Parts: sequence; C-alpha cells; structure tokens
Amino acid sequence: MRRRCGAGQVRAAAVRPALAALGVALVVLGCGAAPATSVLPPPASVAIVPPESGLSAAEATTVTALRQRLAGAGFQLSAVAQPVEPAVPTAFASVPNVVYRIELADPDQGFVLIYDFPDPTAASAGAGTLARFVGSGFGQTTYPADAVFSVASLGADVVFTWWSPSRASDPAAAQAAFLAVAAVGNPVPVTK
Repeated sequence: MRRRCGAGQVRAAAVRPALAALGVALVVLGCGAAPATSVLPPPASVAIVPPESGLSAAEATTVTALRQRLAGAGFQLSAVAQPVEPAVPTAFASVPNVVYRIELADPDQGFVLIYDFPDPTAASAGAGTLARFVGSGFGQTTYPADAVFSVASLGADVVFTWWSPSRASDPAAAQAAFLAVAAVGNPVPVTK
C-alpha cells in the first residue's frame, strides 16, 4: 500500500481509482451497510469508505478524518493506484507515504499525500520543512504558477495537497475540495 511517487504517471492513474471508488461505493450501498460514524454528517449521496488495509494507525486516522471532512462537502477520497511524485524536500525521500485523490473532473487536480512520520513532533517539524520548501521558488518548479498549497500536521502525519485555479475545469469544486482538506489537522502557512 505504500507508494513511492513516479513522475508523469498521474493522468493515466486517474481513471482507475475513480472506477474503483465507484465500484466500492456500489458494493457498500448495495449491501446496505450502515455509514461510518462521523463528526460531520455526509450528504445522503456520499458514502464514507473505511481506510484501506495496510495503513499505519496514524494513516488510518488521517484518512478517516479527511474522508469525513470531504464527505461533509460532498466529495469522496480514493486511494491512488499509480505513483504520484510532487516536488518535496529531499528529506521526505525516506518518509513512508500514501497517495489519495479527491474525485474531481480534472485528472491532475485533487491529490492528497499523507507522509507518515515516527511521532507528532517529527510530523510537526516535517510540516514546517515542507511548507518552507513549496513556498520557495525552487520548491514550486513542478507546480503551476498559480498553485495554492495546504500543509498540515495531524498526529504523526503530514497532509499535503494543492490546486491550480487555471487548470481546474470547475474551479469552485476544486477550491471547495481543497478547503475541506485544508481544514484537517494543524495548518502550517505556505508563503510564496
């Protein structure tokens, strides 16, 4: 389940997770399973899927928090089958991570990476390192010029996502999904 990101494979990977999420949702709805308990009640049309097996306890908690927040805004979060490699600090190369995607119309929007640090102190420091990196000129080289970033720590995890207004076919939906993710955890400001 751990993913190491690979550049250039983002678009090809976008269709499979969407189909997998649809299949899981149909199975869950078809079986009559009760929705998971959540702080934010999801809309009737959105099922909250439990975290996939193989995640650490911290990652499972983070995925659940993200799915609950996104469901409250009308979005679903699915695991990504193919690697995704955004620009991150070299110190992150050895940090285990998983990649998810918010189900949006644009295949290159809505990625959420969860970096699993050994403890909350390391995650907090890592979030600061990542925020400074993507805020720097060098850190932004692989992102669109208008990219907006969200970095937060949640327990032992760092949650990272971004969106680009110029590349979104539905900017309102992309921004709403981004803001839902940005509301999870302890945010670390990214200053460009």
